[in-house]
Amino acid sequence: MARASTRKRVGAVVGFLLAVLIVHAVFARLFPNGLAVRSNDAATYVQTVRNLMGHHEVLSGGHSPTHFPPGYPIALATSQRLSGASLTATAVWLHALGWVAMVVLVAAMCWVITRNAWLTTLGALLAMTSSPALGFYTSMLSEAVFLPLMLGGLLLLATQDEDASGIRLYGSAVLIGLAAVTRYAGLALIPAGGLTLLASRRVRRAMIFCVVASVPMATLVLWHWHAGEPATDRQIVLHLFGAVELRRLAESLSYLAVPLDVPLWLAAALGVSTLAAGLFTWRRDDRARQTLVFAAACYLTIVVVTRALFDAATHFDRRMMFPFWVLAMISFVGWLPVPSRRLRPRITYAMVACFTVLLLVRSYDVVVSMKRFETDPGYVSQRWAESPGLAFAEHALDRGTLITNDPELISYRLDRNSREVPRRIDPHTLQARPEYAADLRAICEQVQSGRASVEFFDGQARLYLVNQHEFEDACPLASVSRLSDATVFVRNAKAP
Repeated sequence: MARASTRKRVGAVVGFLLAVLIVHAVFARLFPNGLAVRSNDAATYVQTVRNLMGHHEVLSGGHSPTHFPPGYPIALATSQRLSGASLTATAVWLHALGWVAMVVLVAAMCWVITRNAWLTTLGALLAMTSSPALGFYTSMLSEAVFLPLMLGGLLLLATQDEDASGIRLYGSAVLIGLAAVTRYAGLALIPAGGLTLLASRRVRRAMIFCVVASVPMATLVLWHWHAGEPATDRQIVLHLFGAVELRRLAESLSYLAVPLDVPLWLAAALGVSTLAAGLFTWRRDDRARQTLVFAAACYLTIVVVTRALFDAATHFDRRMMFPFWVLAMISFVGWLPVPSRRLRPRITYAMVACFTVLLLVRSYDVVVSMKRFETDPGYVSQRWAESPGLAFAEHALDRGTLITNDPELISYRLDRNSREVPRRIDPHTLQARPEYAADLRAICEQVQSGRASVEFFDGQARLYLVNQHEFEDACPLASVSRLSDATVFVRNAKAP
């Protein structure tokens, strides 16, 4: 009996490693130059890893060093240091490992709730056929680390009653604490875990869990306090949102479930049905279901509070709502009737037909999305190696200061520091910056004196920044040069 159990464990480990190898081969084939860097968030993460590896001082670029929590860059830098491989190679391995771990942990949560192999397989397939998830895992984003930490912590929490030693309780607290310093939204998991334990009248365990899970974030706050800087660059300002953001929330959740453009009423119906499924599956004596419901509710709450009070740039897009969807999807799978001989054949056939069609649609969306991901790797694209705008940026940095609308591009491609053009409004509070006019005049003086150059890359518009037309009106004496992918402002030698 013990030998058979050992064989199963060895087989599971071997299967997991083979899956990681296969996913790594696919990622490496699709992105030979490294995982995609499609956003300034991803570029900031990469630059933070370079800083941690000792390249140079922290480069803030368009964000302050406290804009993002450090969990993902630290995980990537630690993996690179241990492996001795390049940053791009390490990232491919880490993201392949994270994607497989995410699918396995979703399946494990489904198994804990349903104890049924068919429904567990369905949950794993729904996770595997998520094109947004593949988009996160093929780009340098923190979801690669956050999702396994979140699911692993919740799985241990849901099964901690089976462990009398308390190791799973402490393990759950550690994983969720690390998730909180990987994405700030992970802070929602700490009260969720505490509420789960309090619901079963485990007051002492709830206190232990909350204290241990808060240690990583407390350590981060104390480190910033010792360094004399705030732990985050957010400010508490009320940002009310209306029907537009609520519509985006419904559309994001509906697309994560069914990757089609559906009417708003159908998206709302899907959201209501998911909420009803979560409430319907609530059982006071079922720790796993309680864990999912509390985690989903707390995560959605912290996202809404962040959008309303801390960061108006937060949107209810697919990336932000994906962790919530994963929790809701597992809860939905747990609500489904278990296929068995007692279940009417027509119901079983209808379930199989519906989910077969759904999985086929999701698989087709994955294939289409992967082709799009492959052709649009962002800053990793080979076109930047032949970019006239980037060549000018390198030349300008050799001569002096470069001010640009995309400092993350400069830091990623050139590993050099540049300054961001003035912000008209604060992107987090959406309030006008009173120092904007003075900043603009100061930059114009630097350009006219030859101490700085200003470059606006095409297609990199950020609504909170001054655009090239506004800058041209503000600095009429500057010499303007239009390249194939950028507009450049330099000193006009003929100007008085």
